Amino acid sequence: MTKQALIQAQAAGSTCRIGIWTTYIRHRPFSRRVKLKENGGFILAFNGGKIIDCTNNEVLFEQKLDEQLMPILFQKPKSWNRNPNLSR
Repeated sequence: MTKQALIQAQAAGSTCRIGIWTTYIRHRPFSRRVKLKENGGFILAFNGGKIIDCTNNEVLFEQKLDEQLMPILFQKPKSWNRNPNLSR
């Protein structure tokens, strides 16, 4: 249902922007299924930390976390008895 609704919205002239909290690579198959490339859509990966134009895969914006924060991001969830779902 969502896929068809996105395709119909684009056919009616809307520009789709899909916001995701993970990497763009993981959601490329979805962007293909909803035809973002053909319709000028965008992927906002990492909650907007990276914005990709699907028509040409150009990175329009990218703001990376400071690498010094990575140990904190991995250690803090461990103190809560959680396994961080992050990859290096």
